Amino acid sequence: MSASSISEAGSADQQQRILNVLRMACAEAIRRPDFAERLQDMKQKFYVRDFDGIFLDPTNLSVYTAQY
Repeated sequence: MSASSISEAGSADQQQRILNVLRMACAEAIRRPDFAERLQDMKQKFYVRDFDGIFLDPTNLSVYTAQY
């Protein structure tokens, strides 16, 4: 195995660990019964540039983080 292959494997492992942490951190938001509805509402607010309506609601922050 070359040094670059070892480095790439280590990098892939590190990336997977980060993704796992994000998945666990966002699990509650993703399981929300209104997740899709909130997401659609945020998309509409983005369209009309209502950033306060999106980012000043703490629930929207968790849904936004989980989606994006």
